[in-house]
Amino acid sequence: MSWEDDLKCNADWLIENLPGSENALWEFGKQAFDLDRAEELSALTEWLKEADIESPDVEFGELVTGMACGLAALGDWKQGHSVRCQELLRLAAAAYQQFLEPDAAVDEASDASSLSLTETAGDERALEHGLTAAEKQYPIGGAMLRTLLACLEPGLQQAHDREIRLRVLLAGPQSGEAPVLQLRRYPAPDNRRLWHPDPVWLGCTVLDREFLETLQLAWQCCEDALPKVLKQPCRISWGLQMGIGSTHLHGTSAGAVFAAGLRGLAEDLEFDTGVAMTAAISQEGQLESVRSISGRDHPASVFRCLR
Repeated sequence: MSWEDDLKCNADWLIENLPGSENALWEFGKQAFDLDRAEELSALTEWLKEADIESPDVEFGELVTGMACGLAALGDWKQGHSVRCQELLRLAAAAYQQFLEPDAAVDEASDASSLSLTETAGDERALEHGLTAAEKQYPIGGAMLRTLLACLEPGLQQAHDREIRLRVLLAGPQSGEAPVLQLRRYPAPDNRRLWHPDPVWLGCTVLDREFLETLQLAWQCCEDALPKVLKQPCRISWGLQMGIGSTHLHGTSAGAVFAAGLRGLAEDLEFDTGVAMTAAISQEGQLESVRSISGRDHPASVFRCLR
C-alpha cells in the first residue's frame, strides 16, 4: 500500500476527491492505520509536498495540511519518531487554526523545550503530551486535531456527554441538499469554551466568511439565552455530513438550525431528522428568510421536536 496508488497530486483530483465527508485522504489514512502501516501514514508528508495545494483553484489548502500532517503524526508516533511527531502535530493544529481564523496571525515558532516525548513507539502518554502542547499554542486548531486523531485513537478524547442530530435544508449553491447536522458536547479540561467543526465530517469543504459569521451569531444568540449552560467550560464539535465533492458551504441558511442544535445540547432535546429546516438568524435571535440560488426568498421552515 502506497500513497502513489490511491492519492494523486494535481489540482483537479484534489478538488474532486478531497472535499466532503470521509474523503480520499481520510479513507487512505484510516486504512493505513487499521492495517498498522505506520510508514505509509508518515509518507503522507511526501504526498503533501507534491500535492498542488497552492493552486488558485484549490481553496482548502489548510484543511489538506491539517489532515495530512495529523495522520502523518500518528505514523511517526507509532514508529517512535517523537520529535517529528511533535512538529507535525504543531503544523496540523496551526493549519486548522488558520482555516478557522484566516485573519489571525499564526505563530510559526515551535517551542521544543515545552515537550519531552519518549522514544517508545505507540506510547499513548507521549501522543497526549504532544497534542496538549499543540492545543496550548493553537486552541481551536488543536481541538479540531484532537477530534480527528480520536477517530482512530479513541483514548485521546473523553466521551461526549451529549449529542444532537438534526437536518438542515441548505440554500445557495447547495440548494436542495439536506445533510444531517451533528453536534457533540465534550467536557472541557480547562476554562475554555470552544466551538469547532469535526474535521472528518467536514473533510476539505471550504466555509465562506458569511457561513462562519452565521455560526458565530448562532453561538452568541444561544449564549445570551442560556448563560448557565453554554457559558460553562465545554468543547462543542459540529459536523455536516456532506457528500464527496461538496467544495463549499455558503451563506446563512444553517444559522437557525445551529442555534436549535445548541439549545438542544443545553436542554437535552431530541429532534426528528426526517424533517429539515432552513432559516437565517438575526442578531436579535429572530428567524429570517434565506435567499436561494434562484434569487427567491424562502421562509423559515418548521421542524418537530420529539419530546
